[in-house]
Amino acid sequence: MKTAHQGMGVRTSHFNALVDVLQQSMDAKKIPFPVQNRMLALLAPMHRDIITK
Repeated sequence: MKTAHQGMGVRTSHFNALVDVLQQSMDAKKIPFPVQNRMLALLAPMHRDIITK
């Protein structure tokens, strides 16, 4: 992830916006909340590798 996002200037606000859009999309598809949490939990560790500022 670090190499793929290097030099893109991804900020915490960008990452948070992604999470918001994913949650809205999963809600719209009626994906159960526990399943949403499991999927979002997979993204959490990537935060430190993606955020550059």
